[in-house]
Amino acid sequence: MKKVFIKVGGMSCKHCSQAVTNALLQVNGVHTAKVDLQAQQAEVEVDEHFDIKEAEKAIVDQGYDFEGVA
Repeated sequence: MKKVFIKVGGMSCKHCSQAVTNALLQVNGVHTAKVDLQAQQAEVEVDEHFDIKEAEKAIVDQGYDFEGVA
């Protein structure tokens, strides 16, 4: 497994970070997701089945901005 750091924009509260966390945990290949509201970043532990495009869609579908991989 490896860690991926994803920049997420548009989060302003704990509810926002929880929504992004929950969305990322539904993505195939994601084992853990920790969202840092202050850093506007998600730390995601993934396996070989992980697809960054699926993570991007999950974030955008929640109404937040996918700003790339850190």
